[in-house]
Amino acid sequence: MKEYLMTYAERSVELLKELIVIDSSQPEGNEDKIVNHIASCFPKNAVMHKIKHDAKRSSLVVEVPGERDEGCLAFVGHVDTVAFGDPSKWVYPPLSAYETDGKIFGRGASDMKAGVSAMTAAALALLESGRRPEKSVYFCYTADEENGGMGICSMVGQGIFNKVGEIIIAEPTENRIGTCEKGALWMRITAHGVQAHGSRPELGRNAIDMLMDFHHGLRAFLDMKTSHPILGRASISVTRLTGGIMTNVIPAEAIMELDIRIIPGQDHRLVCTRAEEVIRRICSEDARIRLDLEVLNNRPAMETPADAPILSRMRKLLGEKAMNTEEKGLYFYTDMSQITVFHPIPFIIMGPGDDKLAHQTDEYVMVDSVKTATDIYIRYLDEYY
Repeated sequence: MKEYLMTYAERSVELLKELIVIDSSQPEGNEDKIVNHIASCFPKNAVMHKIKHDAKRSSLVVEVPGERDEGCLAFVGHVDTVAFGDPSKWVYPPLSAYETDGKIFGRGASDMKAGVSAMTAAALALLESGRRPEKSVYFCYTADEENGGMGICSMVGQGIFNKVGEIIIAEPTENRIGTCEKGALWMRITAHGVQAHGSRPELGRNAIDMLMDFHHGLRAFLDMKTSHPILGRASISVTRLTGGIMTNVIPAEAIMELDIRIIPGQDHRLVCTRAEEVIRRICSEDARIRLDLEVLNNRPAMETPADAPILSRMRKLLGEKAMNTEEKGLYFYTDMSQITVFHPIPFIIMGPGDDKLAHQTDEYVMVDSVKTATDIYIRYLDEYY
């Protein structure tokens, strides 16, 4: 990048293009390439901590030390993307970073290399200003957010967020203020029944019927009537159901997977407790059968307090730019869900790009959205840190 000729907003756009052409898609990730490129943007004397997960996967923390550490700010962005599928289905190649009509195309353009680029440009603006902020600021680049979250979990385990007072998650929100997100609880239930001839079902125990019974029992418990003002209602969806070997054979084995999404105020622990109770009830009816429960993903629902200073501050900044200050909710989970379990820190989710384009073929981001996010992040740092 010829950064000396560019504004920070322009530098964020150029960095975005550079990041898109680096393939960091799951399941391989290869985030080490992205992390190394981002690290190369910073001056050699910058305080950086690289976290190696394995030979090809890394996360990165860049710290701008302040006059004090308590109550500091952290920006968080993930550097992996989902797979891009069949490249021939894309109008522009998914690793091309092709720009046209004010849009940049490519996998990760919205989710979320745009946000990563904007927060990196803001970090450079702060570092190159030469001033020491009143409080330290961390810029956290995480691996594996689209799968298990190894990056953010490593940072939490290493105490990166112990003194953080507020967090900006740079996920795509079209630069609106996201204050809440649904929780995700994924379950796999394996049923072990008793095989029998299809004409004599009473001699066996149908594993698929057992799973349907489990689903009905858990669904009856889950509160799907209470509505959150932004996120709506909780949901439970059967996303996988397999079993049986022939039409005329009562299946002895079957597997069901559930995707449960809850709203703030609802507790995953109670849902898991109810699931165990339903299993005990079903299995008590026949000593020959068994149901095994495995929790595949457990991300709590969360919401930032209405009186958190970060909300009023960001509303003020957006209002001064005549931007939309209405709060937004996210139906998917972010890295924040792995932080809040251990550190209930006030947060906002706010970044360039449209979350409806995430994981889509022909994903793109508006250039102006990236520039606007960069300017907002820089203004927030200038006014409050």
